[in-house]
Amino acid sequence: MAHDAAFEFEDSVYIFHGGNHVRYQKGASKVFEGYPKPIDNEHWPELEVFRTRIVAALNQTPTEVLFLLSDGRCFLYDVSQKKMKDTPKSLLETKWSTLSPFVGLITAAYRWNEQHSFFFLSSGRVVRYDHKEMRVDAQGVQLFSDTIWNDLNPEWGDVQQVFSWSDTSVFLFFSSGLYVKYQRDEQQAAENYPKKIDERRWPGMGEWRIKDSRLQLSPLQSDAIENKIRVAFSLPQHVISTDQSRKKAQKNRRYLTVGSQLVASSEYPDIRSSFLLVPVGPNSSYGFQPIVLQDSSGRFLTMKGSKVTTTEKKKNAEIFFLDTTWGDFVILYHHKNHQKWKKKDKIPNYTSCKPLVFVADGEDVVAVSQDEVSAGSLLRMWLVE
Repeated sequence: MAHDAAFEFEDSVYIFHGGNHVRYQKGASKVFEGYPKPIDNEHWPELEVFRTRIVAALNQTPTEVLFLLSDGRCFLYDVSQKKMKDTPKSLLETKWSTLSPFVGLITAAYRWNEQHSFFFLSSGRVVRYDHKEMRVDAQGVQLFSDTIWNDLNPEWGDVQQVFSWSDTSVFLFFSSGLYVKYQRDEQQAAENYPKKIDERRWPGMGEWRIKDSRLQLSPLQSDAIENKIRVAFSLPQHVISTDQSRKKAQKNRRYLTVGSQLVASSEYPDIRSSFLLVPVGPNSSYGFQPIVLQDSSGRFLTMKGSKVTTTEKKKNAEIFFLDTTWGDFVILYHHKNHQKWKKKDKIPNYTSCKPLVFVADGEDVVAVSQDEVSAGSLLRMWLVE
């Protein structure tokens, strides 16, 4: 399932799922009109690049929410002003350091009271955090059966969203598509639960909540590409620093994605990771094929210096040179003079081209020319089914 989260603000509950979100008025059992909406910079400034990395949200103050990311970082977000309070930091560098052993295991979070919060882990486990002591409780990881959550059954799946509906009730959504109403005072699940998350019980959210927004991908087997095809690019080797003296590669499964700008933050491929690959010339004897790439919104990829951006005008689309001679991987080259579509009848010889290495620059990605192929140059190209 996609990474999910839920948090409360004023009279509303916000639920994140699959790169989108819905807004519910507490107690109304009905989603606000116009939802779901994307998690993008229009609706949630500064959150777009994290939309597939948020694994949990925790209310800290009436206006501030702590977002936990899958890579072990966290940051505070001011919901009222819709801006980040600080840059993402490793859990180890914050008061949440005792949560660091659970990176990759946290699936949801819930503020129980002023002193305690619960962090739900995969496989029916939970840890309690003491805000006064600023640490995980001494008992550490516990099974649901050993806590106040003993009515929860691990067979229902992982807890993915938790939120308060009133002062007396809490709702927990599970990865299986079931949900439970939990009574705070009695510290037990209400009778006749769990129930299915569907349109009857959660109008405007049931079908959306259980829908998987990820693209279906398959390996691309053809060396020469003669027609337009829909593709996605993953980064099996990703250079993580623009500082040449500290440049190193690490394995990851992220996908190149276009939002407001090209980023390398998608942990699963969705519609914004999909590109229309358009051949604009014949495949050379060296396997270099000139192409342009068009994103899902119809904009074309281009480059300004090392910055990869998009353009509405077809004539300004960057001509990339695709090398498919690397087995399961491909390499994108570009010409030093940034050849554009409008000059496609004068496509230069491949010897004028250099391989591009996609380099993380904060949360963005830039494409840096290299004199030779490196680990960061290797992309995996998938066919979007």
